[in-house]
Amino acid sequence: MKNICIELLDLLVEFEPEWVPVEVAQTRLRNCGDDLIPGLIDCLADYDWCVRHLAINLLAANRPRSDVAVSHIIQRVADENRLVRAIAIERLHDFGLQAVQAIPHLEEMLDREDEYLWIIAVTLIVRLNPSRTDLLAGIRDAAKSDHPVVKEVARKFLRRR
Repeated sequence: MKNICIELLDLLVEFEPEWVPVEVAQTRLRNCGDDLIPGLIDCLADYDWCVRHLAINLLAANRPRSDVAVSHIIQRVADENRLVRAIAIERLHDFGLQAVQAIPHLEEMLDREDEYLWIIAVTLIVRLNPSRTDLLAGIRDAAKSDHPVVKEVARKFLRRR
């Protein structure tokens, strides 16, 4: 199996300090064939948080082939790196109802310690389980947040409801 993590590290070095565009990574990995998804899943445990971050983005971009990776992405909701936690939650939105098993992990983030992680977690919980109306008041409050990104996420969610 081709070492996909090494390929991702090479890309990260090549693009540093910028983020690697998913399309560029897709092109670089196009010859991986059936090894791509298992290789990206392996990258979720890489020591480098940038590799984990990019692997999550690539798994979300390779749906439905990557649907087998949902449980592995859910594990990254508890990653030591905040950006990896954030991208895991953001990309779980892409998997729709397949991500329902993430709810217990997302509920652990409801303490509002990090307002951005809180809003993306709570909107995913409500999206996956619409009966969680107990969370709507907090989302409405977040639509008035001083944090512009939190405010936008909340407003976008409320507009779609």
